[in-house]
Amino acid sequence: MKITPFLRAAARLEDFSQAEVEAMLGQPLRRTQQSSAWIGFEAAGAGHFAEFELRSPGPSARFGGLLIGRFPRPLTLQTLAPALDALPFLREEMNPPPIGAAVQPPTGGRWFRLGPHELAVSIQLTSPVSATALAVHGAYP
Repeated sequence: MKITPFLRAAARLEDFSQAEVEAMLGQPLRRTQQSSAWIGFEAAGAGHFAEFELRSPGPSARFGGLLIGRFPRPLTLQTLAPALDALPFLREEMNPPPIGAAVQPPTGGRWFRLGPHELAVSIQLTSPVSATALAVHGAYP
């Protein structure tokens, strides 16, 4: 799946249910875990994406899901610019370094408005800055 069609389809998501995301991706999702707050699913990647992950608030929930598309290798932000330039920029946040982990490049997120949802572009602050995933956060009422 190419990036722009992924963003267009994700902007139209309503309930982040397994059925809705399977229809969007055109492939089945495999349930991986369940907690009291959400159900986790995974699917093989397609196009620019190595894999997809869905954290759904449940089969009938209307808000609060999370759909992640991970890249097989980091992409420069210049590569993503055509798809992201049309979206309203919201904010940039830096992540704290992981405790006890080996030294690695600092990471963060650039947030954009995507229809009723928010899109987080997970970034590595390397030179050049690169993106590792796109995460669509479902709208909250």
